[in-house]
Amino acid sequence: MPSKPRPLPIPVEDFIRDAKTIAVASGKTLPASFESFLRFAHTFPVILNKKGGVNPDEATSKEQIVIYLTNLLRQYFATRDHRITLKDVSTVSDSAVDVVLEAFGGVDIKLLPTYVEFHRKSMAAENKVGELLELYIAQRLESLGWFWCCCNMAKGVDFFYPADARTGQRTVLLQVKNRSNSENSSSQRIRELLALSGSPEITKWYRCHSKDGSTHWEEFPLSVGTSLSEEGFREFIRNYSKTIK
Repeated sequence: MPSKPRPLPIPVEDFIRDAKTIAVASGKTLPASFESFLRFAHTFPVILNKKGGVNPDEATSKEQIVIYLTNLLRQYFATRDHRITLKDVSTVSDSAVDVVLEAFGGVDIKLLPTYVEFHRKSMAAENKVGELLELYIAQRLESLGWFWCCCNMAKGVDFFYPADARTGQRTVLLQVKNRSNSENSSSQRIRELLALSGSPEITKWYRCHSKDGSTHWEEFPLSVGTSLSEEGFREFIRNYSKTIK
């Protein structure tokens, strides 16, 4: 069992003030939803991934925290400005695949180059679906108070929704997957660490089932599934592609 995580070595207001100062120095403004996430992370720093060589839950000085925040904010704003594009798969195709297609699949040898080319394009597209899915959710839900934990800032968490004492709403830590799959060891470890800290558990949601292709937008937390849909996601992809041509 892992040991109980350590708290950050600076007060929460200093943590937020430093983040705002760094953002302003970069010509940016720290979103209110980001501030809410940082306040949560100050209480449970184990959720934060290493940035600039600094693990926040192992930091022992304010200087280390400033280094961490500087790198975190730089990556955050860079991710927000990044445009997703479809690039060819960089690896070389295995020539044995051609033989398998011909021998087992009955593919005409003259058509093999076409099959391989479309397979590579399909692989490249599949690699982008997850990115587009998170961007779609962010654009639909950020106005509702959700925060997108982009640039791999949080362990096992892609979206954050803050607690609200007035309504009784609890904090939501959400892991988004494009397709159903089993949990990996790193996700299991962060769950154990968060439990030691007294943090809320991570909720898992996936878009479609790998066995039958059924989608699960209606199961998105906080009943916001009506703001999200498979039709909306596909339309978002088409419209987004037009903005980068």
